[in-house]
Amino acid sequence: MDEYVKDGKVRDGYSLSAASITVDGKTEYLIAVSGKAMDQDFKNSSELNLNGKSYTYIDKDSSSVMGVYNPENDQNNYNHAEKKLMSYMQDNYSGQSGTVTITSQNTFLDKPGMCTSCKFSNVGFATNNPSFTIEMHHGVKGD
Repeated sequence: MDEYVKDGKVRDGYSLSAASITVDGKTEYLIAVSGKAMDQDFKNSSELNLNGKSYTYIDKDSSSVMGVYNPENDQNNYNHAEKKLMSYMQDNYSGQSGTVTITSQNTFLDKPGMCTSCKFSNVGFATNNPSFTIEMHHGVKGD
C-alpha cells in the first residue's frame, strides 16, 4: 500500500484498514487510511484492485459511529481508518443482517494495532448493529 500513500506519511507512519461486508450474498470490499495520508491520484480513482477484488476507498467519516476523545493526546478518532469504515457500513447497511470483517494495521512500531479510542468505537458499532456478525483483526506492519 505504500505506493498509494503520500511520501511523508509512509515515513511518518499511517494506519490502514480494509473491510468486507456481506449482505444477502453480496460482498462489498472497503479500504481507508488514517487522516489525509492517501495519495491524491489514488483518491481520484476511488477504487483499488487487490488480489482480484475491487475495494472502494472511503475518505470521510460521517460520524454515525460514536467517536471517542483521548485526553492523552488531545485528539478524537473521527479520522481513523477503521472508524471511517465502521461509519460507512453503519450508514449503508444498518438494520440488515450481515457478516463484517475489519482488519487494521499500522506502520507505527511503538503503538501497534487499533488505538484505545477505536476499540471503544468498535463496541458502539457492534451495539448499534446487533444483526451483524463482526470479526476484527489488528496489528502492526513488520519489517
